[in-house]
Amino acid sequence: MILQFTEEQLKFQKEIRDFTKGKIIPTADVRDREDVYPRDIIKEMAAKGYTALTVPEKYNGLSRTKIDACILMEEVAYGCAATAISLIT
Repeated sequence: MILQFTEEQLKFQKEIRDFTKGKIIPTADVRDREDVYPRDIIKEMAAKGYTALTVPEKYNGLSRTKIDACILMEEVAYGCAATAISLIT
């Protein structure tokens, strides 16, 4: 079985990748070195709905799939593992 991302998933991956390159990677070394919680980044991600990705829309989530959640975690972790972990804590 060959699994491929849908066009929507590829678009979402690019959106997260661009966010990671622009907002997470530039300050990742400081967060790692100083053990700082990325409050501002998490707030910005929450405003975009990324922290409620798989929550149903009726509860103010985005109703995205578990695959979308994996895409989010992989792309964010590429930029900063600590920030990715902060999304689930």
